[in-house]
Amino acid sequence: MSPETSILSPNYHSPQCSDESGQVSMKPSMIVAQIGTKNMKLYLREIPTKQRLIIAGDHTPWPRTEAPTLKDRTYEHGAKVISGKPITLGHGYSTIAWIPEDKGSWALPLRHERITSFETPISKAAFQLRQLCQHLKQRPISLWDSEYGCAKFIKLTADINADLLIRLRPNRCVFGAPRPYPGKGRPAKHGQIQEVV
Repeated sequence: MSPETSILSPNYHSPQCSDESGQVSMKPSMIVAQIGTKNMKLYLREIPTKQRLIIAGDHTPWPRTEAPTLKDRTYEHGAKVISGKPITLGHGYSTIAWIPEDKGSWALPLRHERITSFETPISKAAFQLRQLCQHLKQRPISLWDSEYGCAKFIKLTADINADLLIRLRPNRCVFGAPRPYPGKGRPAKHGQIQEVV
């Protein structure tokens, strides 16, 4: 039997990572995470630190509409239109990359990980930003798309040592501080709507 057909066999079991005694020591997903962290540390040693780092984060779908048995397949926002909506089935990936120069179009991905079905792009991005900032000596400037311009992302990243520059959606409502309680009725939750330019 060829290697290709043996892998496709229903009796095939992927090899486990084990030590000399044959005991399973680590799951493959743990090994992938360790390799990602090692690569990130290697890249960070080579990045010049004269100026503050500019990093950008985003999430990208990988459509897998023709794979109904794919494990952990989720609905993702994408370019392909299904039933009149810009969604697709597949996996989502979250990436944080170093933007090295003012001009040019290349970037160095520091973290690139799959978003599982029990995570959201916002929670994964906050986790990746926290991991990255633990290894930096100075505060980076991090750039985010309008998907991350919400209170949940701000709360998750409030204690991270990074400056966030986030694009807001044009229909986003930003409220000022509520007026003081007048003594009657329900206290105001929000103040006046602020105009975002």
